[in-house]
Amino acid sequence: MGILTCKSSVANAVIEMYSKCGLLSQAHLVLELVPMRNVVSWTLLITGYVNHGFSQEALKCYSYMLCEGINPDRVIVACILRACCSEKEIDKIQQVHIDCERMGLLKVDNSIGTMLVDVYCICGLLNRARQVFDRLSKKDTVAWTTLIQAYSNQNRVEEALHCFDEMQRSGVLPDAVAFACILRACSSLRATDKVKNLHEQINIANLLLGDNVVGTALVDAYAKCGEIDTSIEVFNMLKVQDVVSWTAIMDGCIEQGNGEKALSFLKRMEIECVLPNAITFSCSLKACSTIEAIRQGRWIHCQAESVGLLEQNKVVGNTLVDMYIKCGSITRAHEVFDRLPSRDVISWTSLIAGYTEHGYGEISLKCFEHMQLEGVTPNSITYLFCLRACANIGVGDKGEEIHARIEDEDLLEGDAILANALLDMYAALGMFDKAQQVFDKLLNDSVISWTALIERIAEHGYAQKALDCFDLMQKRGVHPNDVTLLVTLRVSGIAGAIDKVQLLHAEVERLRLIQRRPVGNVLLFAYCKCGCLELAHEVFERLQFRDPVSWNSLIGGYTQLGDTVNALSIFNQMQEQGSRPGSITFTNVLNALNRQGLLQESQTYFEAIGKDFGIIAAPEHLCGMLDIFCRMGDLRKAKSLMDTTLSYSNITIWHSFLAACRSFQNLEIGKWAFDHAMHVDELQMTNPTSISPFYGGQGIHQAAD
Repeated sequence: MGILTCKSSVANAVIEMYSKCGLLSQAHLVLELVPMRNVVSWTLLITGYVNHGFSQEALKCYSYMLCEGINPDRVIVACILRACCSEKEIDKIQQVHIDCERMGLLKVDNSIGTMLVDVYCICGLLNRARQVFDRLSKKDTVAWTTLIQAYSNQNRVEEALHCFDEMQRSGVLPDAVAFACILRACSSLRATDKVKNLHEQINIANLLLGDNVVGTALVDAYAKCGEIDTSIEVFNMLKVQDVVSWTAIMDGCIEQGNGEKALSFLKRMEIECVLPNAITFSCSLKACSTIEAIRQGRWIHCQAESVGLLEQNKVVGNTLVDMYIKCGSITRAHEVFDRLPSRDVISWTSLIAGYTEHGYGEISLKCFEHMQLEGVTPNSITYLFCLRACANIGVGDKGEEIHARIEDEDLLEGDAILANALLDMYAALGMFDKAQQVFDKLLNDSVISWTALIERIAEHGYAQKALDCFDLMQKRGVHPNDVTLLVTLRVSGIAGAIDKVQLLHAEVERLRLIQRRPVGNVLLFAYCKCGCLELAHEVFERLQFRDPVSWNSLIGGYTQLGDTVNALSIFNQMQEQGSRPGSITFTNVLNALNRQGLLQESQTYFEAIGKDFGIIAAPEHLCGMLDIFCRMGDLRKAKSLMDTTLSYSNITIWHSFLAACRSFQNLEIGKWAFDHAMHVDELQMTNPTSISPFYGGQGIHQAAD
């Protein structure tokens, strides 16, 4: 070791060798043997520690170096700042900043100031970064871009835009990275005009053809602003269409709700032999979710699995679970979930949401319990779906338990969505005292909040309680506005509370609101629901504008009373006066005819839905026709109708038909219906036994076997 103690250049070479090989203990030992250590020696060792991930050791070396009176250079400062960032050592960053100021490094080396700006930005200390930036002797493109990018990443978009304008006013020309950063900021604001202006500047600077980063950012910005055609034009102009640009155009299509177009780009990408990455797979699966393209989703699933992405990438796994759920295949979603190498809060929440939305509240809550056993902490969205599950299956005690946990974790502060979910749950369970407590504690005593509470209680079928809530609101001195009157009028009609309807009618007249279309229509609806057709007719005659909603209410009112003649008469008047019937109109008309058992007339009107009016028959229309065929015992006509509408994937329709086959013990048609019902069940991947009650005990199951 003798030569090392006298030749610092040789010692430095040995330190460098050991550092690059990862033998950092030996490197440190050599440094300690050198009597005349210089800044190069320390730089080599500190760089080695940082490059191999030993940030704390690097920071200790920095302290020892300062104690020896050796001032750091730009390379050491850069390494130490990297180490501080990786460890989020804010105090150490500030200490390095002070050291640099004390030694005058910021005045002689502008790049150190830029590094400090970058590090403060990475740690989220944007105000501190701005202070350092403002004191820079020279503000170059790199410094400006660092600040712009930080503002954009922190969603301080307006400041990012202001910073970009300030940069240009100061005479500094933005480069491709600066343009890419500011385009991302503009896209988050949907600032189409600003994007177009930036596009012109990019063309003038001739950056589009030479730089894919700015081109891809422009594609993404136009797509997010809803300018899909322009986005595609820019995409087609790119010199190199790499996986990032393909993914950007797909993501833009998805944001605009155009899943089909996104998947068409995936196909083109395959033809062009561009290999998708993890983000592309996630985008493709989201596209499948938006249009419920389960077959394509399965194909993408196979592709992702073949390249090992499910094991390697948590985001792809979570997106795949979500895709199957959105497509109604909850069983497949759970299969994928079970195979994920690690499950985070997003994975669990997706599964819990899926089971809740598909009506499996018990399983949803079991998943919630298993999630916690695995040590995964729920978030606000997890709790939201658990509260819905409690409401759906009527478990108030579990709901209260979850409420208590939410309170303990202080999640309700400022979270109106979670507060409303609590209100929804208590309203659905009929726990109105609890709902009122939540309301009083979390929401302000405004007419808007009261109106929302009244509407929420009514939505869960408690019309009378909703009216009690309206009375309580007034007792507390909160006066109803136009929206409150509308909501309460509707609820009064549903409750059949004619006295309340007339009282509110008088208030509407006093405020001269009757000629406002929504108010007149709701008043008409309320009288029809109460069976007061004479009063309904009076309101109808006074309406200045009679739209389909007005006509539908009147037809529905007569249908409710079983007065088919008047229902059809109003239907004819509706057409004579130039108002076009819609899907709801035909639902009311078919219901009126079905109540009277008028099979021939029902068929005529059903056929007219598509042939004469160009309306796609809804499941309600099909159910109405099936109901009358089945009640008349004409299962062959019912089968013929189902034959022509096999595209219906509504399992409820098949349930109804199977029930009729069982009632009339028609095994032949029952077997046919059973096979199709099973096919629909498989496509939706719901529980296959969900149709068992409709064939059990009557031989249809045996016939199917």
